[in-house]
Amino acid sequence: MVDLGARYAPAIPSIFASGVPESCDRLTNALTVLPLREYVRAAAESLQVHPDFALLNALCVVNTAVNGKLCIVRGQHREVVQLYIMPIVDPGERKSAVVNLAREPILAAITRTTRRIYVDDVTPTALKQALADAGGHLVVHTAEGSTMMGIMSRGGFTKGVFCAAYDGEDVHLDRANKDPIDIPDASMTLCLACQPSVAWAFARKQDVARQGLLGRFLMAVFPRLAGARDVHTERIAESTIAAYTSIVRRLFEIKPRPDGRRHTLTLSSAAEARFVEFHEQVEKELRSGGLLAFDPEWGSKLHGKVLRLAALLHCAAEDAPVETPIGLESVEQAIRMANVFAEYAREFYAIARDEIEDCARQIYSLAKRWATGELMRPSGSLMGEFSSQDIRNTLVGLSNREIDAGIERLLQTGRITENLNFFASQYQIPRRGRKSAARYAVVGCMPLQAMPQLPFRG
Repeated sequence: MVDLGARYAPAIPSIFASGVPESCDRLTNALTVLPLREYVRAAAESLQVHPDFALLNALCVVNTAVNGKLCIVRGQHREVVQLYIMPIVDPGERKSAVVNLAREPILAAITRTTRRIYVDDVTPTALKQALADAGGHLVVHTAEGSTMMGIMSRGGFTKGVFCAAYDGEDVHLDRANKDPIDIPDASMTLCLACQPSVAWAFARKQDVARQGLLGRFLMAVFPRLAGARDVHTERIAESTIAAYTSIVRRLFEIKPRPDGRRHTLTLSSAAEARFVEFHEQVEKELRSGGLLAFDPEWGSKLHGKVLRLAALLHCAAEDAPVETPIGLESVEQAIRMANVFAEYAREFYAIARDEIEDCARQIYSLAKRWATGELMRPSGSLMGEFSSQDIRNTLVGLSNREIDAGIERLLQTGRITENLNFFASQYQIPRRGRKSAARYAVVGCMPLQAMPQLPFRG
């Protein structure tokens, strides 16, 4: 764990050090709002997804209920209460099921209103009009990567608008042959679940980083569960769904101020002291060699993200959040989550900036599935060892150069090892023809020399 709070051991290893993390409930473990935590764990168990993935979608729905209504003021500092979230999940990991379950309460609440505040899959052009139609308060919550691809497109929705809407600033859109759009105090909440390839392309897009959009996201990378999921699961208890729905509906019914401005939240004295302690440490870790030096832009916004997280957790826990200061417990939860998000972000930026590591990660994930017998190699063998040709036959999207570089990176970092005995055996007896290619094995996964036949009949 990136221990910015200096209070919270145990340490958490790199999420890519051994291929996939042993657990993806680190954010959920920081949560003390019981109805929300019970919903997250029940959803994860029923849908067989990672708890933290369910949590990020639930937080987006909580954020949707208060989008454009709240801000936090500390002296001259102001943070609007909305988040940009990027869960990164492989194909086939039930993204749509998680999103649909999480947003049921908000969709039911929206049907009772006449103003559109929520969109799913949307093109950049349509998003401009939707933002205007929503009065400047819009939520994009989707399990598809098309919205992110639209942001990256040359003629896509202006990146600066996303930055302005994150900060609660005024937006002015001048459009050819159409009336200009002026939106005061714009706000958008985003939860854009996407596949790894889309996330890395988004991060490598120069104007996305140059305009500061990437640094505003909280991101989390989740490993594959397909092949290890339990098919015998129970429906979520009605009482659990009802408690979660109650939180969302209560927050959705908060009325805006008569003057149209946001309600102002403040920190209690204890929460203020704890937040200042955290903010001071964030500044220290932004220095060269510090834990947040991997990207000063993302790290510089971490204390603001903590305030926003604390506000959402406060809203989920309190019956009257507008009248009650944000307490120490909400800030402590947000700081514990910030430690986890910082670790995810560090690894995210490392892969986004290092295409070789991206290739290595794909090769390692595939090789580990071969080693455990989850997948059969293209040759039909269930041996735990593999060659570069096996990779080429399977990962058709990678060039030979990328595959060779990825294997070399895995060897250098100790994630795989070369079978020298197999390689040396070719020289024991003179033989004609080309020597066999080098063979590799995943460290920690013993090669499966003799696997039983799978229980399928032709």
